Amino acid sequence: LNDGRFFYTELGHDVRSLDTPFGRRHILGAIRWAARRDDVP
Repeated sequence: LNDGRFFYTELGHDVRSLDTPFGRRHILGAIRWAARRDDVP
């Protein structure tokens, strides 16, 4: 894991905070960043 990536967030108090447009964009953006994939919509 020498070139691995780590993402941490404290987005909200429970899973409901992910059920918003911002929450989804936030998590999907983190996944794209961690996977080094900018080509995924």
